[in-house]
Amino acid sequence: MSLSNITSQPVRNALADRCFTAGGLAIDGTNAQNVETTAAVVHCANGVFQTDFAIAAEIDLSGLTVLSAKDGTTISSGLKTWPARASGDASQTLVYLLACLGDTAYVIEQSLDVAAAQDDADYELMSPPGYAVFGAIKIVRADTDTAAFQLGSDTAANGDLDATGRTTTFFDLSVCPPTLATLATV
Repeated sequence: MSLSNITSQPVRNALADRCFTAGGLAIDGTNAQNVETTAAVVHCANGVFQTDFAIAAEIDLSGLTVLSAKDGTTISSGLKTWPARASGDASQTLVYLLACLGDTAYVIEQSLDVAAAQDDADYELMSPPGYAVFGAIKIVRADTDTAAFQLGSDTAANGDLDATGRTTTFFDLSVCPPTLATLATV
């Protein structure tokens, strides 16, 4: 069967754009606003095997191209800056997907954030076709995390993934899951 015979775009994307190995995401040991991988990511895009995304001692998140989850266009303004919050504000959950195409990594920025009171199942994750999603970064900003936040930033918009009041969880992925609720740790 050819991919062109599969009429469902989500099914076709799940078959054609995928990873076969886990990258082993972690906070970089030197710069807490960045991540590293502990293994190479073997993947295919559009059904074609790509050059592996090699082990990266540090992935500079601020230097990656940012893609819209909706349509894959480059977001020219870069990563969104989340404003400073007041002490006592409700928790805020942010999710970013990391994808690769060959030996180049990308950040796929989701369009919405999730407050603690919202149902995670209603938070849909998306990835544009033609990129292999290899990981997700879930950041929960507690009421004590009052700094502005921008993923990868080392400036006033504090991007440290281990900052006070901030809990960061990494997920190794093979394909883009449909919702935040499906990012379960085992």
